[in-house]
Amino acid sequence: PALLIGGPDERGPRPHPGRDPRGDERQPLPLRRLHQHRRRHRGRHAGGRPMNRFDYVRAGTVAEAVQAFGAGARFIAGGTNLIDLMKYEVEKPGRLIDITHLPLDRIEAHGDGLRIGALVTNAKVAYDDRVTERY
Repeated sequence: PALLIGGPDERGPRPHPGRDPRGDERQPLPLRRLHQHRRRHRGRHAGGRPMNRFDYVRAGTVAEAVQAFGAGARFIAGGTNLIDLMKYEVEKPGRLIDITHLPLDRIEAHGDGLRIGALVTNAKVAYDDRVTERY
């Protein structure tokens, strides 16, 4: 409390004399110019263009994912930036196939090398003993 009132500071000298490092912590926020509802058209995103239509398929098995894949389809999993690319109309897939629930998050020995699944995280690869020993 003494810090906010301007009383003596028992922690010692401050790096910037005369300036409280926590001074901006409890400043009021002016709400005068904030609008309750922004003016937007229904069915349109912030850019004013209509949203691209696409199908969404959540694959339960690898076979379903392969069967659903075709022209204009893209796979989507955690950590992808495909949605951002779709917002800026860089990518315009006709179908998104969600593979996040498939068992593709394993690192397995395969011949003289390793087979790294599509859903294996970078951290899991970096800390795998086989990867650090061989590669």
